[in-house]
Amino acid sequence: MAARGEPVLVGDWLDAFEEWSRVDRHNSAKYVKEQRAYLDWWAVRLAAVDLRALVLRKHVVPELDGARCRGQRIAALKAFCGWLTRVRFELDHNPVAQLKVPQSRPAQWRRSKVVAPAQLAVVDGLPSWARDGLVVLLGTGWHVSELYRFARSGDVSKPPQTSLEQGAAAVLETVHKHGELFRTAVSEEVAAAARRVRARGLHGVTALRRLVARACARARVAHWGPGQLRHTVATWAVANGADFGAVAAFLNHKDGRTTRRFYATHAVPRRVPTPR
Repeated sequence: MAARGEPVLVGDWLDAFEEWSRVDRHNSAKYVKEQRAYLDWWAVRLAAVDLRALVLRKHVVPELDGARCRGQRIAALKAFCGWLTRVRFELDHNPVAQLKVPQSRPAQWRRSKVVAPAQLAVVDGLPSWARDGLVVLLGTGWHVSELYRFARSGDVSKPPQTSLEQGAAAVLETVHKHGELFRTAVSEEVAAAARRVRARGLHGVTALRRLVARACARARVAHWGPGQLRHTVATWAVANGADFGAVAAFLNHKDGRTTRRFYATHAVPRRVPTPR
């Protein structure tokens, strides 16, 4: 790590940023490892560049020409420089803030990631810890990483009066992948499963995925993974009449367009009266 007054170089700050990403932002080990790999790539290419004097057109854009995983490399560098600006105050401004992360075409545009009822039936035959975890995902639409953060340090509380009137039995609190707390109103079944998850904990993500895969094979249904349940929740909600704004808020999206683009892409809007 550089001392005050010395050049602000990528390589000098990587360990501190990695620890912050893992501990303060609660990012998964897999995400932190991939993020570090992209930043190591930048550390080689910007080895002698003081970030306070970094020029996009001169130092960054040429390195991205023809590079694979361009979006991920841009996102990692933006996050890193943003941390140096807003958390460590080593930079007066984020020098790569104007870089746009390319939007990839969501995989679910080509094929549905919604889990059908026949596929979901395998949940009932899983060990109790796995079944409870999947029930929470089905009742919240959380990312799998948010479920595991909830298992470690989440909370179950009474819902406010407005949520009670809407049929909520409890409110679950977890940490979003970007670090902020958020709350989800749930049914009694989901609340009970969540309390057991908090009391007992969960085995690893890999173990959960393997259990689901084996159960699907035994039942002779198409394989699905826990991460698809978020898509299933969003699509099911929209197809049953919920508006995109409500679904976006439930999933903790800042913009309903994210819900439409990445999750509820295979929802079928309700039919309206037509001449034929």
